[in-house]
Amino acid sequence: PTKHREAHTLLSLVERRYRTNARNAQAFCVHRLDRGVSGVLVIAKSLEMAERLRDQFAERKPHRKYVAIVAGVPKEPEGRLVNYLSTDADLNRILVADETQGEIAITNYKVQTPLSDAAVLEVKLETGRRNQIRVQLAELGHPILGDPRYRPRQAAHWAWQFQRIALHAECLGLKHPRTGEPLF
Repeated sequence: PTKHREAHTLLSLVERRYRTNARNAQAFCVHRLDRGVSGVLVIAKSLEMAERLRDQFAERKPHRKYVAIVAGVPKEPEGRLVNYLSTDADLNRILVADETQGEIAITNYKVQTPLSDAAVLEVKLETGRRNQIRVQLAELGHPILGDPRYRPRQAAHWAWQFQRIALHAECLGLKHPRTGEPLF
């Protein structure tokens, strides 16, 4: 949900499902995805567990792996992108040179499958900033196919006819908030 308090959100649907078993059940969003991105997200059943999980994200503990299909094939088969991200007046994320004006964003990528005019990348995050992968890959000159916000003309591709971004959150590894057991 956003500040507009929409009635039909994933969080409200999950909470309704929980309430079939317990009247006072609640759902707390811990890790979300950008609209148009598919994959793994995290919702907690209690505020206490949500806070424990959020602490792991604040400490950069979770392992996050994505798959992206990008325009063109990066020159380097793998790389580490380190930038500072800020937000402009239109709420777009932008790269800034001055570290005091932004938040550090670190993304590692590896070309899994080079295609003639696109590539499938494995992407791993060291930090988790809003739109981080989308901005950094677009600035590298390889925007994610179907991205309407960051280099949309270049991200338009004849083979990607879907109404979503070619980005999938494939793996999220963290520790169980109560037992400490690794979850992947």
